[in-house]
Amino acid sequence: MKRSLILASSLFFLVSLFASSALALDGYRDRKGLFGGGTLMGSWSKSDRTAAKSNLGLGLGLRVGGGVNSALTVDLSIASRSGTATEGGADVTSTSSTMFLGANYFVNDGLYIRGMGGLAQLTNEIGPLEDSVTGLGVGVGVGYEFFGSADLAIGVGGDFQLHTFDDESIQLMNIGVTATWY
Repeated sequence: MKRSLILASSLFFLVSLFASSALALDGYRDRKGLFGGGTLMGSWSKSDRTAAKSNLGLGLGLRVGGGVNSALTVDLSIASRSGTATEGGADVTSTSSTMFLGANYFVNDGLYIRGMGGLAQLTNEIGPLEDSVTGLGVGVGVGYEFFGSADLAIGVGGDFQLHTFDDESIQLMNIGVTATWY
């Protein structure tokens, strides 16, 4: 799992680096029309399970959507985050996957606020045992993106998410780098 995350993050950075022609500033572009993008993030999570410890992890996300106008975009995003912590002498690997509908509202130039909600899945692996539950998730965030070329916007952002399941809930704080092609 860790090897595939490292490979995927390396590929994400290479595509982002070479996708624009030397990050030439071709002028501000509005955000109308269809777009697609990706996110590479660091994540902190905490479960309300008894004796659960917080853990750090890495994650990847993809999103597709469209601009309603130059200040509002809506999207469908999928993301997966994985982290490992030691609980009671055993290594627990937690993987959180989401499928959210989201919206970014651009307050001023590239500064935006984000809201999202949808489905969340949590998988805990303890040695050979695996437990998976599905629930709901909501989140809010803030970020900033700038156009590196006429079609590519690079950004940084952070969000707070709450995922609720039948027997537990988890809180996530994510900080990430985004690339969006408009």
